[in-house]
Formats: sequence, structure tokens, C-alpha cells
Amino acid sequence: MEIRLGPEDETYLRERIHFCRTELADLQEYRSLTWQVYQADRRTRRDVERIIENVCNAVIDMSKNLLAAVAAPPGATYREVLLMLPLTGLVSTAEAEGLAGLAPLRNALSHRYLDYKWDAIQKFIRQDSDSVSLFLDRVEALLAANRRASGSPASSSGDPPPTL
Repeated sequence: MEIRLGPEDETYLRERIHFCRTELADLQEYRSLTWQVYQADRRTRRDVERIIENVCNAVIDMSKNLLAAVAAPPGATYREVLLMLPLTGLVSTAEAEGLAGLAPLRNALSHRYLDYKWDAIQKFIRQDSDSVSLFLDRVEALLAANRRASGSPASSSGDPPPTL
């Protein structure tokens, strides 16, 4: 499916991609995080939870934008939004199901559910962040294709990074 994006949408998506990539790079510091450190070190716990929450929110926001670009009806929940991503042609149904796991994680972190499981946070750090990176790669490829189709020059690597 072809997704045509206006300049504002492209800027919106580029800013969020840059933001996610920065957050995911910061998260790499915690790949070997243990339960003991996570539990004992409040600053580390806050940093990890905030990074993951930020990435989840940005992926959901990008997904809503992309679905609007293909005139898909809005999902009633964040999970539904992520499950609808195959309508964009950017991810498979299986990949969308994997990304949909971000919704309950985002909700738990945003609402500070105290009983949220360490396993989900560790899974995001060690596995789900790779799924997010793949999604970001595909959105970047879409943006590049849109630029080529519209005849707009591609951004040079010397451009300042977009701000969120």
C-alpha cells in the first residue's frame, strides 16, 4: 500500500524516529540490568521505566499518524492501534502483534502500576527494543520513498537532528 505523507507528517515522523533512536541508544546501557539492581537503585529504575514509556508513546503516536495517512479508522485502544499497523503495509500481522505488547507495558508504566512484572521490562530491554528498531527502519524507508516520489531532496547528514 502506498502511503502519501505531507511535509508536516514527514517532519512529525522524523522527529519521533530520532527521539526513539536516541532513547533506544540510552537504553543499551541497561541491557545487562539485573533484578537486584533494578529493585535497589531508584534512579536506574526510574530511568529505565521512563525510557521505555517514552519509546512506547512515540511508537503509538507514529502508528496513529500512519494509520490516519491510509484513512484507517482510529483504534479504540493503544493495543488496537498497534494491531491495525498491517493496514499500512509496513509490518506483518505477526509483527503488529509483537508491537501490540507495548500497549500494556506503556499503560503499566504510565499509570505506575506497582505490581508490574520485571519480566516485561527485561523483555523490552533485551528483545522488544529490536522490534521497535525494525519498525523505525521501515518508517524511515517510507519517508525516503515519499521524498523520492515527491521529488524533494533528501536531508543531508549535515542537517541538525530534529527536535521533539
